[in-house]
Amino acid sequence: MTWPQPAAYMTHTKASGALFAKHKHIDQALIHISLVAGKPLLFSLDDIKKARELGIVGTLVGTLPAAPQQNLFQGVPLQLMLEECAWLIHHGHAFIVPDKQFIKDLLASLTDDEIAEMEALRQQQLDQERKIKAKEYQQKMVKRGVVNPKQNDALLEQALPVTIPDTASHLPNHALLERVYSNSTSTQERIIRQLGISSLSYAVFDTLKSRGYFLASGLRFGTHFIAYPGDPLRFHAHLIVNPIDYDEDIGLMNVVGGGRLATGVKKLLTIGSTDDEEEVKFFSIEWAGFG
Repeated sequence: MTWPQPAAYMTHTKASGALFAKHKHIDQALIHISLVAGKPLLFSLDDIKKARELGIVGTLVGTLPAAPQQNLFQGVPLQLMLEECAWLIHHGHAFIVPDKQFIKDLLASLTDDEIAEMEALRQQQLDQERKIKAKEYQQKMVKRGVVNPKQNDALLEQALPVTIPDTASHLPNHALLERVYSNSTSTQERIIRQLGISSLSYAVFDTLKSRGYFLASGLRFGTHFIAYPGDPLRFHAHLIVNPIDYDEDIGLMNVVGGGRLATGVKKLLTIGSTDDEEEVKFFSIEWAGFG
């Protein structure tokens, strides 16, 4: 099953491929998104800070150790919306670290081409580590006064800090897989697709994000997103946003109810959709008095 992609999403996907290509190894500067039971979580305070600087808000869902019996003040981890997770991945700011069960499910669904790509990346990393160790060996021998030292391949192999698969399978084991799959654009895209993110909601999210809005879950207002003109710690939300298909029947009662709700909380009800040309368009509904 393929994930339908609007033009804006396809553009970002192609761009993300170039961004991933720049990271030959797992870049420690990238945000590590842990996937636990299908929920994208950030456990590191440094990663949470980086995400905030990029306009990613999320929701704190952890219990405070000093007050575990309350739910008014939460701590880490920070749970991301699926759209936030996809945005960070597609723009090259993060990579997903799935749990073991997700990796097992992922392995079961990999195609032969994806397996070959992962094996090639694994071999590429091994070759690069061999070159680094060989260079270190040469430098060490020169310091000891040995001219043109002979390279000991057996010792070099023993010095490589890698995990070797202990089965006859051509697939890397879990530990090695974690080092390889994050460099694979297709594997990261497959993880995103398996999370079940709507292409329409992502296109709406990405468009609003590109216009400077901070977006958060609109669950408390019965909508998909709420949009802030700046950091939510400094601004009130201006928009409540619902992604709806262009030809979908909204229903008059939903229009009236949404308009009255938005007016009651001093916000603007906004509908985001994509037209026949896959361009994201927005329609606002404002409740007005009569008489």
